Amino acid sequence: MAQTGWDARWGTEGKSEYWQTPARSVLRFLETCGPAEGKRVLDLGCGVGRHAFAFAEKGYGVLALDESQTAIDTLRAAAGEYGLLID
Repeated sequence: MAQTGWDARWGTEGKSEYWQTPARSVLRFLETCGPAEGKRVLDLGCGVGRHAFAFAEKGYGVLALDESQTAIDTLRAAAGEYGLLID
């Protein structure tokens, strides 16, 4: 089955690295958020989790949602490899 939409775009050569690197603006915002204890973040349209990972690595509880099952499967696998809890 041919991939369409986001699934086809993110996996192209040269694009997947972009989707795995958090945006500088999000990293700057994260620096202003203070201690993570007890805080949760919603990453809506999470893709493969570039921002979800940034928050989870700092200790925030993260709920990540995306319409692409491929993106969610990729995020789950990577979170497991790094021992991060991302719902």
